[in-house]
This record gives sequence, structure tokens and C-alpha cells, in this order.
Amino acid sequence: MCDLYEVSTSGYYTWRDRPRSRRSLEDERLLSKIKVAHANSEQTYGSPRVHAALIQGGEEVGRRRIERIMRENGIRGCSSDQYRRAPGLDRYSRRILDWALGAKKTASLTKRALRSALRLRRPPRGTIFHSDRGVEYVASGMLKALKKAGLVPSMNRRRRMTDNAHMESWNKTMKSDMYHRRTFESDKQLRNAVRSYIDFYNRERLHSSIGYLSPVAFEQTCS
Repeated sequence: MCDLYEVSTSGYYTWRDRPRSRRSLEDERLLSKIKVAHANSEQTYGSPRVHAALIQGGEEVGRRRIERIMRENGIRGCSSDQYRRAPGLDRYSRRILDWALGAKKTASLTKRALRSALRLRRPPRGTIFHSDRGVEYVASGMLKALKKAGLVPSMNRRRRMTDNAHMESWNKTMKSDMYHRRTFESDKQLRNAVRSYIDFYNRERLHSSIGYLSPVAFEQTCS
């Protein structure tokens, strides 16, 4: 082997027996922390959120170092119907306030989600309720429910899907983090998984747009 690589036998053994560098040992320690943060997110965090989680845990480490260690160890975040979801999101804090599942997207399903949100929040009259242009949102029953709650309906402009970008972003995140990574054998199993994911999303998942805090933590800083 030494002849093949044109190195001396003594040089090889000196290299082999050399103590590991301090940086190598520190990388190994950080790797164990990275694995814990990654596992706690159910393998959904990429390097920015893993880095933020480590910083919040008291580590002093650069983001590029975390990127390198994750890349070298093959650790990466997961990214990318039968059931329809009717979630509602607080535009300011990114917190999911309500949700409902059903076989079809109907005004009844959407009103059920609205009632859930109103049990959690008591928004002042005139608060804007923004949605896409789905028929369930323009149904007379839904409009009456919004009026009764003192909410002002707002909808996407025609052919402007980006008007509801925050809700679309949540749908994409939920699908890549959870929905497309599992199989469900019953309605109950699916509902429990969605409920668990929303709890994780609201209370633990770090959001870059609100300073790498969870929605609940962000709301606490604003109260």
C-alpha cells in the first residue's frame, strides 16, 4: 500500500497514529447535537433550522459549519386526495388557528374550521378573513357566518394565486413534512397525524420569517 501511494512506512504509521484534531472532535460533538435536532423535527429540518435550534440551545457555531457537517454525513431536511383540509392561519404569527378534514371541500367544512378558530381567538370587528376564490368561501352560509363574527371577507384577485401565498406555503410544508411521508389506514389515524403535526408546527417548528421562532413563541414575544 505504501509503495502504491509512494509514501514511507514510517510516514504512514505517523499519520495513522496521530491524535485527532480539536476541530475533528468538536465536529463529532456537534454531529450528535445535529442528529438530535434533526430527529426532534421528524427529519424535516434543513441546515438553517438545525442551526437555529442549536443556537437556541446555547451553542456558538457558524451556519456554514453546520451545513458542512450535515452535508458530509448525508443529513438533510425532507422536502418535496382523498381528503380535503380547511385550515386557517394567522397571517402575522403564522400560527394555524383552526382546521377541519372532510371528503369534500364544502362551506360546511369551512364553517366548522371557522368555529374552531373563533373558540381560540376573539378578533375585533373588521378583522380581515382572506381566502382563495373557492366556492366554499363565497357560499351564502359562509358569508353569513363571517358577517355574524364581524369578519370582513377578502379573496384572491383573479389569476393571482400569490395573494394567498402564506396559506399555500403552509399546505406545501405540511405535505412535505408529514402527509407524503406516511400512509394512513383509517380516518382516525389521519386526523391524529394532522392534529399532532399542527401542534408541532405551532409550538416547536422554527420559522425563518419570524426570526426562527415557533408561532406560539413569537406571539409570546408580542404580548
